Amino acid sequence: MALVTISYAPGSWILIAGRDVNVLLPESEKQRAASVWATIDSGAGFSEALDAIVSAGLAGLSAFALVAEEGDLTRAVVRGDLRVELRTAHDSTVVAGTGTWAEESLSGVQGVSVWAESAGEARLTLAEGLVRAAGYESGTAIAAAADSSPLAAPVPAAPVLSLVPSVSPFGLGSPAGLAEDEFDEDVNDLSDSAEEPLDAPEILGDADYFDDSATDDFGALGILPEPEPEPEPEPEPAPDFGMIPPPPAFPPPGPAHDVVPVHAPEPVVSQESVRLAFSHGDNVEVTGPVVVGRAPHPDRFSHLVDPLVVRVPSPHQEISGTHVAIAPNDDGGVQVTDLGSTNGTLIIRGGGAPEELRPGVGVSIARGDVIDLGDSLTIRVV
Repeated sequence: MALVTISYAPGSWILIAGRDVNVLLPESEKQRAASVWATIDSGAGFSEALDAIVSAGLAGLSAFALVAEEGDLTRAVVRGDLRVELRTAHDSTVVAGTGTWAEESLSGVQGVSVWAESAGEARLTLAEGLVRAAGYESGTAIAAAADSSPLAAPVPAAPVLSLVPSVSPFGLGSPAGLAEDEFDEDVNDLSDSAEEPLDAPEILGDADYFDDSATDDFGALGILPEPEPEPEPEPEPAPDFGMIPPPPAFPPPGPAHDVVPVHAPEPVVSQESVRLAFSHGDNVEVTGPVVVGRAPHPDRFSHLVDPLVVRVPSPHQEISGTHVAIAPNDDGGVQVTDLGSTNGTLIIRGGGAPEELRPGVGVSIARGDVIDLGDSLTIRVV
């Protein structure tokens, strides 16, 4: 059985899910949970995870559950008022907690159920990570039910942006030029559309100005009648400006209360999007959740909506595989959440002293503040 699918209900307990190890701790054990998560995230198995749980002592640890897979063998350790159910193909075994702890090893386990408190009907899925939960179920039965559900839809893979230099860089193709045959020669050629010259207007009537009667009266003497002069028009009387004042060049302004000032609309100022400037030279625009790590695994942040996955270099392995989540906030900055990283995350606000983030607790920072992931890698919010 591969514990790769976990169905959990939101609650107050702390659920730590690894590839082969799952741990349930009370809400009061936040510091212990951070240490256990760092151990499990590094690939530790059953023995190392149990050592991490009990390393701080059992006096203050009232209850916990540890379930791990080692090949075909499933091992469970329970303390306090908790019950772990191990289901095989034929029956199920319940491991109940005691004052110290109860331990059980079983082969052929196909499903596991661990519940610490009552939960509603809402269920979420998780492969690896640290979440708040009331309990969980895991195993092949959950995966089969999810595959057979008519409402199940494939979850699109989160986009991955790698900031690690590639060995073989990809070449960028140049855009194709505009083909010459896209131009219409008939449109550009104006020689056929030149206007023809206009013909002279046709003059109607006889070319001879005088009719036959005029020729008969004056033709013998060679005298043409002179045209009668047109009467000159009488001049119009000049306007008397003594009585009627001439109109003004511009209309006079009206009363003061008639003047309505017109204000130009206020310009709409669009807020510039937030960007993350990485210390090794890359820049990422923050338009939604961004997950940064050495090798981020999409299943660890299934609770985020369409996150952008950013893979960064870590020569000394100081940055966890899934290290930190960064999302824009309403104040023009970002909210930073440490995802249970092994070496932690520091923030530097306003040039002050570094502050260490608590795993799973989001903190808002402004433009100009710095996020320190370790391994000489910092991120400035700009």
